[in-house]
Amino acid sequence: MIFKLGDGVHPMIKQTLEAQGWIEFDPTKHDENDWNLHWKSSRFSALEFRDVQPWQRLNHFQGSIDITRKDRLCRMVRKMTLHHGKTYNFAPMSFVLPTDLDKFRQDRRTRRGDGGIFLLRRLEDLDFSCSTVIQEYIERPLTINGFKMDMRLYVLVTSFQPLVVYAYRDGIARFGTSEYNLSDLSDLYCHLTNTSINKHNPKTKQQKTTTTTTTTTTSTTTPSSTPSSSSHAAGAGCKWTIGQLRQYFRDNNIDDKRIWRRVSNIFIYTLLCLTGVSVKQQSSCFELYGFDVLLDERLKPWLIEVNFSPALGLDCQQDRDVKIPLIQDIVRALNYEATGTRPTRRRTSRHPSSSKKKKQQQQHSVPVDDLYPYEIGNFVRIFPFNKTTLQESGKQRPNVKAMVSELKRVNKMAREEEQQRTRDNDGGGDNGGDGNERVVQTPHSTTAATTAAEQDVVASTRTATTSVQDKGKKHLTRDNTRGMAQHQHQRQQRYNTALDI
Repeated sequence: MIFKLGDGVHPMIKQTLEAQGWIEFDPTKHDENDWNLHWKSSRFSALEFRDVQPWQRLNHFQGSIDITRKDRLCRMVRKMTLHHGKTYNFAPMSFVLPTDLDKFRQDRRTRRGDGGIFLLRRLEDLDFSCSTVIQEYIERPLTINGFKMDMRLYVLVTSFQPLVVYAYRDGIARFGTSEYNLSDLSDLYCHLTNTSINKHNPKTKQQKTTTTTTTTTTSTTTPSSTPSSSSHAAGAGCKWTIGQLRQYFRDNNIDDKRIWRRVSNIFIYTLLCLTGVSVKQQSSCFELYGFDVLLDERLKPWLIEVNFSPALGLDCQQDRDVKIPLIQDIVRALNYEATGTRPTRRRTSRHPSSSKKKKQQQQHSVPVDDLYPYEIGNFVRIFPFNKTTLQESGKQRPNVKAMVSELKRVNKMAREEEQQRTRDNDGGGDNGGDGNERVVQTPHSTTAATTAAEQDVVASTRTATTSVQDKGKKHLTRDNTRGMAQHQHQRQQRYNTALDI
């Protein structure tokens, strides 16, 4: 296996690939097309996309960059909000200036009394010679030991038509290195969690311990900013792995599964913004996105931005624990078994579209799990999650409305199921929620999987029952149907747990 690297790619990629037995491309030893993976931190040219061969992989799709630009993401989310309502209420209010200047001024007037934060003191200070994005500041973030925290989470897209999305179970929790203080807006180490900024703070190597409680809430599901024991201390540096963060949640009796269910929906809804719009589908491409997600004090996840070619530098042990296995799992997902690793003499079809038609027919008849593995290393597939989403995203003109409606339907059923389970556990009492939560469960829920399976069983049962005249046989058919439904339920048991990213 041979790989090529573009300029600016972190040496970790080369080291990880070579450790797995890969060889770096050498133009003096290898033919022009004698390579299997080309990894670049920048975009590929149209010519490179055109000339890619079946045994080769590129780490970007053509047109996949749109959601990684804040101005375009802002417009896309705004457009989707107009069509699909509060479903897309997971991104802070944003404005692209000078285009949205009037909207921004109107928003400031309507929010004047709500204590909103504007780091920009005067609009006159803005430079209108270039496009500027202004984003609402989440003023009450979740803090751990008094320090602000957000998450860098990794999402792998192996296809846009149909849309196939894998979420990585691990990631990086990034901390500010000064205690969060809402009254001091000048301290960058307090309000920003970027590693590139916080690593320059002299306090970075100090232990993050504090007795100041900055998260003020009476909710029983939100953690105290002051841990119950020293084992929960944020420690030195400015990073945790997501595994460490989840352990903190569990130790503080926080339903972290509920958080990841909502985060996975943010991934899907965001990527649906690209479906059928700008991305050109190519089977030889894949895309790794870095989603930056912030939790507020009520544990609601907010999408801050999406990163194109997320940083893969190894600044600390947490980076090594997460990013090296991440690259290894990406290589596992490239599916060289289907295309081979070297040029082969292939018989050309008289009808170029025949293979595409065959693939579309498979999408209607073959179970989703047989087409796309549910797990690849530490990646877990979150979309498509049933035949409807597979078929709709695989159309020449994907029906985004149908896919969003399917997601909303599944989430509603899952939310009702969870509320009922909570009432049963509480003896019929209130579930203690705020009643405003949109997404509670991923599509990989018991309700979604079982319902889809049972619908298929019910349809086949009606046909079978019509053809069976004997009453005794009808009863036998019903018994067989119950067994089939139970089998389908057991097959989908892995969907009972939440997304373990």
